[in-house]
Amino acid sequence: MTYLCRNRGFRFNVALSAALFLLISAAGCSDDSSSDTGSVDAATDPGTDSGSGSTTDSGSMTDSGSGSTTDSGSMTDSGSMTDSGTVVSTPASCTEIFDTQPDALSGTYEIDLGTDPFNVECVFIREENDPDVGAWTVVDLLDFSNYATSNIRTDTWAASTIDTTSACALAFAPMLGGSSASSQLSTSWRYDLTQIPHQRVRMEINVVVLDSWDYDHQGAGSTDGGLDDDLVQVQLRGAGGIKDPKASNDYSEETFSYDFPLEGDEVNLCDPPGVSSMYPDRGVNQLVARTMRTGSPELLENLEVAFDSLAEQGTEDESVGILSAKLMVR
Repeated sequence: MTYLCRNRGFRFNVALSAALFLLISAAGCSDDSSSDTGSVDAATDPGTDSGSGSTTDSGSMTDSGSGSTTDSGSMTDSGSMTDSGTVVSTPASCTEIFDTQPDALSGTYEIDLGTDPFNVECVFIREENDPDVGAWTVVDLLDFSNYATSNIRTDTWAASTIDTTSACALAFAPMLGGSSASSQLSTSWRYDLTQIPHQRVRMEINVVVLDSWDYDHQGAGSTDGGLDDDLVQVQLRGAGGIKDPKASNDYSEETFSYDFPLEGDEVNLCDPPGVSSMYPDRGVNQLVARTMRTGSPELLENLEVAFDSLAEQGTEDESVGILSAKLMVR
């Protein structure tokens, strides 16, 4: 996916266009029935012609003779000009839209950084108790329903490993992993954000949770009689560069764990090939992870996303598949 979707438009110089309009109007709108022998006294009346016609410098010209010409159009210069002469500028960021338009919803907006306007997807979080409240700009969408590579993302899987045909893929959507995979999903991918100004990163991952997830993951630190909860873990961390994999990175390392408690209304929507079970599926869940830059300009801006399913049983009994992942910054 490409971050910037450019939308080229024709630009006007407002002052030059207004001057050309006055010149063209003066040449083409004279009235033979009236005599204009006066001169403009710039000291006393800078906007009035002492002859029989008058010209006002507000975008319109009125001839006191038999005809009149009125300019009621609009001009655009990184925005639009209203009839009253007010320039409405194209916003420069999702944050500007969030701050100036309190009713604006998340979606696609045109912004202008001073070159050519282009479209971006903005995500607005307005709940005050949300740790990510504010405006976010989407820079990459990984969608396994319409899989495509990205110029800022490095993938570690082959396109052939994406499940598009199983009963679960048909019941939910194409996914990476899932009950048809030979093992629990453990994968990672990397972003190069060097050319994207930002201080914070938010990652939203939509997953489908399949089958039992009955909290029988055995291990140390358990809280329920020797059994740990089955979990999915997402880690955001800095990654070294291609030339120097061990180089220092520019992100604080953050780890997020998610469980999927029984809700009581799940149903069994699909089974892996050759398996028939009564286990209900947990359905689609959104996982949110976040991190921030350390603020050191000399460090790299390579972000790695590590995803691991910590279920102990086979994929035919409990599994998880990634449907999509959205990376946003601010």
